Amino acid sequence: MFEAENSKINPLFAEFFGHDLGVQELPTVVDTDAAESSSNPARRAGRRPRPRPAHRRDPARTLRFRAAQLALVIYVAALMLANPSHVKGLKLHFSIYEMQSEDEAGSGYSCQTTCDGALNTGVPGQVAIPGAKAAGVAGLDADIGGLTDLANAITAELEKNIAKAKEEVKEANLAALELFAEAIHAGKVDASEAFTTRGIVGKIQQPKIERALAYIQEHMQDVLTVERFFETEVVELVVANPRKPQLKVRKVGAAAATVPTAVEFDFVHLANGTPWTALVTGETVSSAIPNQHGVGKFLTAKGLMVTEGPNAKPQIRGGAHIGIVGLSLSAYDYVPLLLRYTSLVVPTDSGYDIDPKDAEKYQGLLTFISRTGESAPPRIVNPKHFADPQPILTSAELHALQLQKRFDWLTFWKVFLDANVARALGTLPTDLAYKKAMTPKERMVHYARQIEAHRNGSLTEAGLLHAGYSLAYGGQGFYADPATAERELVGKAPLTRTDRAGFLLRRGSLAEISSLAYVSQQSNKAFFDEYTTMHNHVAASPPAIQYLVARMFELGVATHAAGDATNAAFVKSLDSSVLLAPLSLDRKADAVLVGLKQRVKEVVQGQPEYAKGRFLRTPGNALVHAIDMGMGGQGTRVVSPGPANAVVGDQSIVGMRWSDTSFLDAAAYGAASLAPVTVLLSSIAAKGDPQPAERLLAYYKAGLPSPAKFDSEVAQFKAQWTEVHEKRAFLLLCAEAAADAAQYLKYTDQVFTAATRKQLVAGFTQQKLHGAAVGRYENAVEGIPAFDPPSVEDYFERFVDLSPAEIQSCWDAHMTV
Repeated sequence: MFEAENSKINPLFAEFFGHDLGVQELPTVVDTDAAESSSNPARRAGRRPRPRPAHRRDPARTLRFRAAQLALVIYVAALMLANPSHVKGLKLHFSIYEMQSEDEAGSGYSCQTTCDGALNTGVPGQVAIPGAKAAGVAGLDADIGGLTDLANAITAELEKNIAKAKEEVKEANLAALELFAEAIHAGKVDASEAFTTRGIVGKIQQPKIERALAYIQEHMQDVLTVERFFETEVVELVVANPRKPQLKVRKVGAAAATVPTAVEFDFVHLANGTPWTALVTGETVSSAIPNQHGVGKFLTAKGLMVTEGPNAKPQIRGGAHIGIVGLSLSAYDYVPLLLRYTSLVVPTDSGYDIDPKDAEKYQGLLTFISRTGESAPPRIVNPKHFADPQPILTSAELHALQLQKRFDWLTFWKVFLDANVARALGTLPTDLAYKKAMTPKERMVHYARQIEAHRNGSLTEAGLLHAGYSLAYGGQGFYADPATAERELVGKAPLTRTDRAGFLLRRGSLAEISSLAYVSQQSNKAFFDEYTTMHNHVAASPPAIQYLVARMFELGVATHAAGDATNAAFVKSLDSSVLLAPLSLDRKADAVLVGLKQRVKEVVQGQPEYAKGRFLRTPGNALVHAIDMGMGGQGTRVVSPGPANAVVGDQSIVGMRWSDTSFLDAAAYGAASLAPVTVLLSSIAAKGDPQPAERLLAYYKAGLPSPAKFDSEVAQFKAQWTEVHEKRAFLLLCAEAAADAAQYLKYTDQVFTAATRKQLVAGFTQQKLHGAAVGRYENAVEGIPAFDPPSVEDYFERFVDLSPAEIQSCWDAHMTV
């Protein structure tokens, strides 16, 4: 019997502040400026017209979709324009419900135009659309085709006037200015890493989306129409008729007694985004979108600002105390904005300098409040981190680990990461800083030194960890050039590897270990604890931001208080004048997800079970014409009695099928994949098939390899399964036997072949050295579990999404009928 704990999302994701494309979001929480502009009657009277059908729709011909992700509509338009012969006779109508006002149409929560928080990732570039040839997309009108390459769409605008763009970033966020300056090369902006503020991305993206929708209205009315509803929330998905789902909608802010309007659709896309809620409220609390001027107005209103001369700028008064909830990316958003109102940060043409002379004046200015004190590490990126010609762990070996049924591959893999980092740094695995207990201040000082070393061209532990975890996140070994290694592996294992490195392997690696069958037998807490660490190192903070926070800890300007920010007595004891409390992810804030409880098929109560393609199912197993792109697949925590030796209160996560709802690149790639699925479903229905979802999945199943071919391919990895176990046992032996770092490097140089491993172990035995450690090594080698890969059905069931190749196969199968 399991007790579902569904009140808050898994903490792994509560700490990550990602970036959504235009999705249905919670009501905007903005600063005074933004609130005034959005409520201005003159501005609201001049609203942009919503694209509407030019003529009455024929319900027999027009398929009606509810979609909240504007990117999806644009990718659908691109696909239809690139394949006019394949969509002849189709007519799609999209209804888009957005909780934000029209002033923020399409920006999503984190890219609202008033947001001065920095990006913490890059922006995705050109995304291929299955079913559309690249040449066809390249030839499209820029208003449509341009948005299929978001990075170029954003950077092209910035490159029109680099100097002006720098001034805009400088006004908004000095840490973001440093990122922008670092991204400029010969007049071009590199969007592969964080390079500006989220609000600037929103400001550029928003008019481009409007132009795309205007193009659709003017040129595509015969095949595609779009209708948008702003300040409207979806409160329920009705699946009584799974092939004609209904949405119940009402205006944001409507009285609780207001009866929502029921609207019927042929298909529904649930792109509800990341539901946020305010953990703390009160007169001295702000959960506003991070905005430079908004922060200043809030502090002024609370009496924390002073002006010390006729021409002086307002600054935070000495002795002020400001609490910030959290110690990760969303909490960091406020730091460069707050420090702009002190003398501690001096603007430069390329970012900022830190002037410590007034640190004493601002001692204890910032108090970060979190339960654990664990902070986001710096996102140090350096392609030379894995320049060794021979990887200590190959992609083929990791593939073997991830093929194995019901196997905690991540905890097993960690030994290789530690060995790789230790070897690169010339130290012992036990001496790695990230494994040592530190106070929050000690950890921050360590991060400051890491960033300084990186800027001086040195190899860093933080950089190695980011690189190693990022590779594992996508299912790849320790390569400086993982793309080449991936092509070689696809050549060896096309059935199990094609199009799967990256998002699909990241998601597929979670399926079995969070399955009810696994959790019924054992806890997966250790796996997800390790997954949290991996996630935090992948979704890390850009150095320009992390360094600012870290140095404030080092100077005593920032401190940490361990506790619960929702405990009013605890917060009061901190003596903070005001509290900045970023909104927190909360599953209960997603009314649609909560409303599905017991109305759809579930893994455990409150956790939907998804069919291939992210389709919901009814309790009777019928496919619902609703595809979930939101938080539903991120799993639910459960408390299980478990085995007799289980830790009391030990929690496992059940039903996790994806973990990247808030990733901007996941949204872009998801929209590109969902676009042909949407057109396929429409085409199947238009041809009179009463079960389009079932037909789509039948096409998919028909394209699966035969059991014999699949078994033949996976059998190749039995050798890697054995090899990787022997290598791991050997690395553990070396760590135990080595007296110092030099000896550890010498010993581990023998890990790469069975012959050299055997030779070193034989030498230990002959010299009667490390007998206990050698015994453990021999026991581990003799006790290697049998290689037990999944069946063809079970393997592909791990992947809730159709791969691009699978979508293309379905497209080809249907369009040739």
